[in-house]
Amino acid sequence: MVDDLNARGGINGRMVDITSEFYSPIDAADAERVCAVLHQDNETFANLGGFLGPAGSADPCVTGTNNTVMVGGEISSAEELAQANVAWFHAGPTTEFQTVNLFNLLVQTGETDGARVFTMGGAAAADEESFVLEQLEARGIEVVGSALIEALDGDTIAQDNELAVAFERFNASGANTLMVFGTPSASIRGAGAAGLTGEIAIWSNDSAGLGNLGATIVDKSIADGTLASTGPTDEDVWNDQDFQDRCVAPVQERIPESDLRNPLEYAPEEDNWFNSVRQGCQALSIFETIATAAGPVLTPETFEAAAYGPAGDNFQVPGMGPASLSPDKRGARDGVRLSVYDSTAGDGGLVAFTELLDAFE
Repeated sequence: MVDDLNARGGINGRMVDITSEFYSPIDAADAERVCAVLHQDNETFANLGGFLGPAGSADPCVTGTNNTVMVGGEISSAEELAQANVAWFHAGPTTEFQTVNLFNLLVQTGETDGARVFTMGGAAAADEESFVLEQLEARGIEVVGSALIEALDGDTIAQDNELAVAFERFNASGANTLMVFGTPSASIRGAGAAGLTGEIAIWSNDSAGLGNLGATIVDKSIADGTLASTGPTDEDVWNDQDFQDRCVAPVQERIPESDLRNPLEYAPEEDNWFNSVRQGCQALSIFETIATAAGPVLTPETFEAAAYGPAGDNFQVPGMGPASLSPDKRGARDGVRLSVYDSTAGDGGLVAFTELLDAFE
């Protein structure tokens, strides 16, 4: 893909040189080692990809310790982002923008009409509560109560006792909608125990948690109908013509032995070329858009300024569609959809409730 970029003239006539290094995704220490190799042993302007999973704790080594621009990694908290001395972006939404995307879609599709919302979350997500309430208020969505469950997920009995009290308050408040922030399994279990399954609307800002409800929910049908915001599916990405032209074709042309195909066709034990190509191509596309707009003098400062200028207001990313960046919005993706939990979908999971929409249109 970098060869293809250079064949198209590079970035403002400058060729891009790539250096890569493998790391263990479950070993933060190994990720720190790789960070040092990439950014201290090499003259690196930008890191495309970053570190993911348990190794994600090494991300601040890139943008903080080594003052290197990054498109990738995972911005998991404001504290982590505060360690960055230079621009740090990635493709998907940050935690806060999972909430923003959800509420924007709910408003766009009329799901908030007549909603009387009670918010609920666990102690591990306590720092999300004020932001959720602020975003509801900003959209004029009525909030009638809130509850924070202090008992941790490992203490089910104590958690269920707290949930019973919380849902007594829910019923007394006149709420007809439960907004769950953070891991949703406990609150959904509480709603089921309170006999509210199918009687109220449930929204969740944690689509990953909703897709993996855990062992404390035996009857997953109690989560049916819960709405969350999700991005394009793997098949959506694969079927996007821009992704085929800008990501798949360059790889297949230059690496004849590549095994790039519809991601639904891979067996669990097979090397999934699709995931690697998607991540790399989208990061490179975001970088190319911003770096090109930065002009002939490319520095961390001009790169960041370009991201917050007209070029970052509205652009397209292969397999992702509409995208934008701002000082507050570090995740580029704007194309999202409402998805709904369906216990009959495989072992239970999210299925499309709407088409892909621009959350910021």
